[in-house]
Amino acid sequence: MITIPKDYNEKTGISIVPICIDNVERNGYVIDADWIELGVEPVADQLRGIAKKVLSDVWRVSEITENAVRSVWKRHRNASSEEVGIRIVKHAHWWAEDVRVGGRRARQKLDVELFTNTIECLQDQFDLAVDAENRDTVDRLICEVKRQGMDDVAEMIPMMLRDADAAEMVQRFGKLRNTLAQRFYRGVRKAARAAMITW
Repeated sequence: MITIPKDYNEKTGISIVPICIDNVERNGYVIDADWIELGVEPVADQLRGIAKKVLSDVWRVSEITENAVRSVWKRHRNASSEEVGIRIVKHAHWWAEDVRVGGRRARQKLDVELFTNTIECLQDQFDLAVDAENRDTVDRLICEVKRQGMDDVAEMIPMMLRDADAAEMVQRFGKLRNTLAQRFYRGVRKAARAAMITW
């Protein structure tokens, strides 16, 4: 673990926020301590400023600096100390922005709302064969209802398919809603049995 400033003391250095960096990478390799000091120490105040401005918490400077150091070390371990400092500041700023908004994908607006995608995927696709079969079934049912002399039921079928309200049905046929419903369902069941239609 490397602390910047190197001579930081908790009791005497109350006014300074230290930057603590683990110099061991996730895969076990050790990051050169001199490289970290040469790259981070000159820009330490800038890094604290980024943590304070972007994350509103200067004490998170170690978090963003450690991630920036690891990222820069992977790609630019042979760079000069001036370059390293500039790169670490830039990477730390992006890490802070990522932390603030919830991740790099969110910052780059790559995350898509799952609900919208799910609805789009689940939308019912029109099936021509099923639609033709359904229309044929309705036509056969209407023919059978008319053959059996139930013209009022034959007239009710299209109204029911378009979700006509009860008031419209009562007004059209002049009977109570319950009487119409009973007449409709009994007539349709009788015609369906006769035409051998099942559902």
